[in-house]
Amino acid sequence: MKGWGIVFLYTLLTYLSLPFTREWLRFFRKTLGSGFNLSINLFMLAVGLLIAIWVFKIATKMAFWVFMGLFALLLLLGSQIQISEERMHLLQYGLLGYLISSAIAPKVSLIARIGTLFLIGTAVALGDEIVQWALPSRVFDWWDVSYNLVGLTFGASIFHILK
Repeated sequence: MKGWGIVFLYTLLTYLSLPFTREWLRFFRKTLGSGFNLSINLFMLAVGLLIAIWVFKIATKMAFWVFMGLFALLLLLGSQIQISEERMHLLQYGLLGYLISSAIAPKVSLIARIGTLFLIGTAVALGDEIVQWALPSRVFDWWDVSYNLVGLTFGASIFHILK
């Protein structure tokens, strides 16, 4: 139950932050000016490199290289997202994918694990967008849902590489 409690808390914090996120982004965009996009890209790269160091220290060499391949693919996909702050969905839902994967009991079959991951992950992603749709300064966006699912898959993949 501890793992599912963390998933619930993370989801709750995600939903509670939605009314304030746009203002935070405006503040950072105004403060950083033209460096805003670069800052987001460097932040994502730094997080990825920290995870790579962690994977290198605790996993096999093969797992490390699989992670690096997935990370390169994620960077490629992320570079195709035109609005830089939308790339944060990949990190946010990557963590959620890792948390959900770690909360699922190890005895559950692989098919059931994947089904559970995507059922819960998709529900959270759609819930995220529905909450945004209800807010006056936000909108529902199917692209965000797709970015969330890519991040979810990446986070779950990291969990299974390290398992």
